[in-house]
Amino acid sequence: MSRFITRAALVALVTGTLAAPAQAQMADLAVKFGAREAFNGVALSPDGSRISYLNPVAGRATAVVVVDIKSGAMKPVLSTSDPNMRINWCDWIKMDRIACQMSGERRDIGDNFGISRMIAVNADGSEMKEIGARQTARAVGVNSYGGTIIDYLPDDPDNILMEVYKLPEESVGTLKADTEGGLTVVSINSRTGRSRTVEGAVPNGGDFMSDRRGRVRLRSLAEMKDTASYTSYSSGTYRWFYRPKTSNNWVPLGISNARDVSTLEVLGFDESGDNILALKPHNGRQALFKIAADGSNREELLFAQDQVDVSGIKRIGKYFRPVGANYSSDYNHIEYFDPALEKLAASLGRALPGKPEINVIDETWDGSKLLLFAGTDVNPGAYYLFDKATKSLGKLSDTRPGTDGMKFGEMTPVRYTARDGASIPGYLTLPPGKDGKNLPTIILPHGGPSARDTWGFDWLVQYFSQLGYAVLQPNYRGSAGYGEAWLQQNGFKAWRTSIGDINDGARWLVAQGIADPKRMAIFGWSYGGYAALQANVVEPDLYKATIAVAPVTDLYELKEQSRYFGSFLINKDFIGAGPHVTEGSPAKNAAAIKTPVLMFHGDKDLNVDIRQAKLMESALKSAGKPVELIVYPNLQHSLIDSGARADLLLRSAKFLAANVPQ
Repeated sequence: MSRFITRAALVALVTGTLAAPAQAQMADLAVKFGAREAFNGVALSPDGSRISYLNPVAGRATAVVVVDIKSGAMKPVLSTSDPNMRINWCDWIKMDRIACQMSGERRDIGDNFGISRMIAVNADGSEMKEIGARQTARAVGVNSYGGTIIDYLPDDPDNILMEVYKLPEESVGTLKADTEGGLTVVSINSRTGRSRTVEGAVPNGGDFMSDRRGRVRLRSLAEMKDTASYTSYSSGTYRWFYRPKTSNNWVPLGISNARDVSTLEVLGFDESGDNILALKPHNGRQALFKIAADGSNREELLFAQDQVDVSGIKRIGKYFRPVGANYSSDYNHIEYFDPALEKLAASLGRALPGKPEINVIDETWDGSKLLLFAGTDVNPGAYYLFDKATKSLGKLSDTRPGTDGMKFGEMTPVRYTARDGASIPGYLTLPPGKDGKNLPTIILPHGGPSARDTWGFDWLVQYFSQLGYAVLQPNYRGSAGYGEAWLQQNGFKAWRTSIGDINDGARWLVAQGIADPKRMAIFGWSYGGYAALQANVVEPDLYKATIAVAPVTDLYELKEQSRYFGSFLINKDFIGAGPHVTEGSPAKNAAAIKTPVLMFHGDKDLNVDIRQAKLMESALKSAGKPVELIVYPNLQHSLIDSGARADLLLRSAKFLAANVPQ
């Protein structure tokens, strides 16, 4: 049954059931905060005369809109009609041409599989063309990977470089079949789709990268392991190689491992092409290095932060020049390499209301104009265009115009002490206008687990804040971003530590007088949903209500469900084996849970199969526990649909009002 409902239906859903906040207000807020950003994925044309952006339309669909900045004229140029496909991002690859990546899901032999495609289209909507991988009549299998653009070739009016996967072909009845498949690089005419091979197929290829000057100079090779069932799995190990400027020979660079967040992460070349930029462990945390690409592999530390990991680099402009390093401590930061750009960003931030940190998204190919984003925890944010010649800053659009004029809860960095003495970072958001005493409270653990919450506007947090709840987002041990020691063994192998940190956050709020212990709930998405359920297994009397979206519920089944995918060995190692698997599976320990449970799941989820939620539902029902599972047809892990998200929010609000009253 479809859950995509109208504003009127949402209002009707709560009429006569709730006293506070006002019934219509609760439904109206669900629509506002559940709505996808109206102005998202903004990209600047090479000459700065136009922008493109993604605009949500009915259901999960998205339209790509081009805007002439001077006249304000708007032109939809692309939209999704297939309910199983969505547009992820678009960018300008030529002066008049845009490329967009689409992805979706298909079901085969009882399992969901991901697919992706690349589409190119002119700025006026004409000459639409699928580019990238092509399915031939003799191909063995179905090519689900549409390819990735690795170089826009901005000095070439038509062609781009793409990494694509070439399927092997049947040789029966022909002498022309190519029986070797693998990852390859092709030069593709973005207007006609015609292509020529630049790098031959590599059966165990992991990634290719160019130097952004048209030459492929980086590649990785995946280590594969064959099993007794004749299935080949990735071990998670990748060996990286590069080409010096003056040679076509591949030189060993280093080894990365998908099972280890603290490992070599290759980021591409610097502007000169003489050095490779990479993240590597340094004093227990990821730091930014440059590595000489001349055969010597000489390393130089460019930037390190002593409290958190460096998370990546910022690139802008015609040749994707690196201009800064990204990291998040209590707040988000960019360590600029370009002093002039750093000074400009700081100056513009001071000039805008609320003094937000400016995020430089891109620049025109001649460097004369900058596309900027500015937002805070209490401001969903807006895009701006800065003209260096006139020193003028023009606002393009707000991301969430439906929330204009609203007062939001401030997201405050906090630290609390866990039971073993560790200091746990996190964020506390109090309802706007409340004094922070004896409040109904929601603990909101993040997904991952190898991820972290960062400071900024959060639609889930702000919705619950508007309803009067205090919200704590703990960056428990097992979270990424705080160094190798903080990750521990990860949030599944070391779930006792992670779940303990989450529950200690709830106890800390009670001890501070912020949370009312009789009005405490826990809400989580993905690993956060797992944590919400397992937190109740460990301490059944701590919470009064549990909400889990797309939760992992059985660790053994999570491993088994990946058996027919190339990542099986990685997942098997990540989860491990032993008593912690059964003891750490909420579906195996449902009888311990005392709170009512509300779950949500999309039936096309590729991250966490819906069978996980159904296992939990069955286990809770067998144990005589109150549970409800809401299934959203044709939706994936993030539930990218405004109606579904509004429905999720409103149902959650009703559930909380019944079990954690205001």
